[in-house]
Formats: sequence, C-alpha cells, structure tokens
Amino acid sequence: DIEDALIFLPGVKLFLKLDNAVIGDIAQRMSLHRYDAGEHLIRQGAAGEHMLIIKQGKVKVNLEEKDIELGRGSVIGEIALLSGTPSKADVVAETDTEALALHRDEFQSLMEQHTELATVMTGLMKSRMFGADGINRLGKYKILSQLGEGGMSIVYDALDTVLGREVAIKMLKYEIAAKRDFKKRFKQEAVTIAKLTHPNILHVIETIDDYSTSFIVMEKLDGYDLKYYLQEQGVFSGRQTCDIISQLALALEYAGNKHNGGIIHRDIKPANIVLDYQGN
Repeated sequence: DIEDALIFLPGVKLFLKLDNAVIGDIAQRMSLHRYDAGEHLIRQGAAGEHMLIIKQGKVKVNLEEKDIELGRGSVIGEIALLSGTPSKADVVAETDTEALALHRDEFQSLMEQHTELATVMTGLMKSRMFGADGINRLGKYKILSQLGEGGMSIVYDALDTVLGREVAIKMLKYEIAAKRDFKKRFKQEAVTIAKLTHPNILHVIETIDDYSTSFIVMEKLDGYDLKYYLQEQGVFSGRQTCDIISQLALALEYAGNKHNGGIIHRDIKPANIVLDYQGN
C-alpha cells in the first residue's frame, strides 16, 4: 500500500510542490479506507479528524447551495482538519471508493517536521480564506480581502460583525506557526503590545487560535505604509520627514520605557510605518 501511495501521491495537486522525501513520510503515515457506494466518508457535524484523498471512485459533497462531484486525486476535509471543527457537509460515495486518510495528529506532526508541507498549507489557507467558496469567517469577523503579505504572516481586511467596524487580521503562516516556541512567543508579544496605549502605536484588539495557527486582530488604519509613499511620490520634504521621525521616536520611547515592558521593535522600516490621511 505504501509503494502504491508513493506512486499516486505526487500527482495530487496539493502535493505537487513537495519533494519525494516529504511525500514518502506522508505516505507512511496514511491509511487506506474503502467505502461501498452510498456509504458516508464524512458526516456533517462530525469533528475534522481526517483528511481524505480519493484514490479510486467518485464521491458527492452535499452542500446547501449545490452538490459537488469529486474523483481521483481530490482532497476532502483539509480545512476541517486544520480547524478541528465539525464538517459543514456530508460526503457520500457514489461508487465503491478508496481513499487515503491522514489523521489530525499525524498531520500536525508532519507540518512541524517539514517546512515545505507547512508552506503548502499556508498557500491553501490563503486561497480559501475569502471569496465565493471561501471560509470568509473567523469568529465574529467576516473576511473581506487580503491587505498584504510578509515573510511571517498574511494580513486580511475584515469586518467586526458585532461592532460594525473594519479591522485588520494578521494570520501567522504555518511554516512559522508549526514552530511551537515561536508561536508561543508570537502570542506573548501580542498580549504585551495590546497593553500599550499610544496614538502612534497600532492597537491590538485580541488574539485568536484557529485553523492550527494564530491570528492577531488589530485596528484598521486609513492610509498607506511609508514604503508605498516613497515608491509613489519619492522623498518627503524636510518638514514632513522631521514630523514623521518625531512621531516615530515618541512611539519607540513609550514602548521602550521599562514601565511598559521595555519593548524593542527590532524591525523598524518603511513597510512597518503607516501614515494616515491626517499625517499621523
């Protein structure tokens, strides 16, 4: 079965960018399940404990709006697997079907061991976070669009459906989140920053753990970062420059004060400094 899986898995779209060593490790941790026509592969409301890859046969996903038919190479249950939340749909075998299953614990272990797999899952979540068939939701927040992306995170524009305000949500990439020590430090720093109150420091609203990663919910600013302004209009005037640096110095002095935790930013650059439409 493992040898057969090693032949089959490299052709699965989700794994196309993975090398043979990673695919071999995945294959060894998968189990083969067989289903008769009419049998459920996944029941709506069941906890997401397995990711299934259809090896042979056809299945139907029963959604409220429409039914979707899937066949060989299709991946099922990957988002429920990441979140551990109940499945939103029934998945039923239309024909006798074979599927390779990867359990949640094995999946998490693989992401910790293989950065390449974690990077693939970041790409998957990025494509599923919003849109016509997207997740479009994180707790009380409705995901509207992607605002930006850095080396460690992806930032989304979102709406707080309770308070009716726009916020920015930063999602820690899986290749970073899989490193437990870093994820713990990331959350600790977010909690520390949330305690800061200063007009020149972005306000952190809350942190959320979901989809096997961490999210930071922040205020949404009306403006652009300095990198954008420099690219679009060139250098600032002397007066503007002094004003910006003065405000920046006030923020750093406040954050660095021992009474506020003695926080050192360590990544001051134009892309991390936002100028709003009032010049703040």
